[in-house]
Amino acid sequence: MLARWPERAGVVWLLVALFLMMLGLAKGIPPLLLLSATLVAAFLVNVLFASFPLRRLEAGITEDGDLVAGEPGLVVFQVWSANPVSSDVHFYLKGSEDWVGLPGRMTSGQPCRLRLEAHPVRRGWMELPPLVVATSYPFGLVRCVRDLCRGQKALVVPAAGKVQTAGMLRFLERRQARQELETRANRVRPSSMGEFHGLRPWRAGDSSRLIHWRTSARFGQPMVREHEAPGRQALLVLVDPGCLPGEWPVNEQAEWERMLRLAAGIVRVWLRGSDRWLGLAVAGREPAFFHSQGGAGENERAMLRALALCDPAPSPPEWPEPPANLPANLLTLRLCRESAPEPTGRFGMMSRRDLLAGKVGSLPWFEDVDAEATIRVREAAP
Repeated sequence: MLARWPERAGVVWLLVALFLMMLGLAKGIPPLLLLSATLVAAFLVNVLFASFPLRRLEAGITEDGDLVAGEPGLVVFQVWSANPVSSDVHFYLKGSEDWVGLPGRMTSGQPCRLRLEAHPVRRGWMELPPLVVATSYPFGLVRCVRDLCRGQKALVVPAAGKVQTAGMLRFLERRQARQELETRANRVRPSSMGEFHGLRPWRAGDSSRLIHWRTSARFGQPMVREHEAPGRQALLVLVDPGCLPGEWPVNEQAEWERMLRLAAGIVRVWLRGSDRWLGLAVAGREPAFFHSQGGAGENERAMLRALALCDPAPSPPEWPEPPANLPANLLTLRLCRESAPEPTGRFGMMSRRDLLAGKVGSLPWFEDVDAEATIRVREAAP
């Protein structure tokens, strides 16, 4: 529902119409009564049509990037009119002191980009401060206003702690199951091809020696063996929030937030190597699986966004379906709460290292960041 109220000119307009009506009734002058009725009708038309430009107005956050907890950032907010009523209609914008780049007015049909300097402390969805647009179309007698930010939220991803890759690898490799270590030791490693990864359709440039003839005959098309480079490093991270039927104690919340900062740190540091493969499986109400082969980009952003929304639910979490072919020599780390049940499906059968949320603070290869302390220091700085 859009709010409306009369402008100062509209109040004077109504007073003049009321005066003419009273004068026409007292003196019995029909033209004055007709004029007063015309003025009242014009005011009512302004009340009816004032909201038309606002209903055609579109607004939303541009998908340039996400905010990071504990770090200053910008939210870019774009406002435009998809179907302008007239080229000379003006919208008067006003917002809180947090908004930057607010124009005095905006012409319909011309997009306007506004900026919000945000300093989020916690991950998750952040409500945007109010941003009001107003217009007195078409006669300037009645003003209609609308809050463009109603229902608009920006996603804040968890801050990334500092992870020492060498220390993390030693932590994972020392704790792998004995059966997995024996399997790796007994594996045949072809010197020229690397680890066998799977089968795929033949592509131009593939050697005929890689064709698997029995599978090709079954599928009716050439299928070649796909091998993995010997130096490739592969890591799979399982984020398990578990279930929470009752209230969440404050200390357990803090431990879970620290674990998510560890997961974000692993994502950021691991994808900086071009020869590294990273998989991230997030359990919960909306289970998701992401994977990326080195380099930051949309895959890294999708992983961080999934971590930003990862919280325990009253019911046991659901696990995503992993891809059919996972890399060889896969190191698997499960980050979980103490009460989290065992993963279901294929993830539950993997050889992995489980790390409880309460143990993250004692890891020698992880340095946590306190987002709230960082914000307090920045606010206290002159």
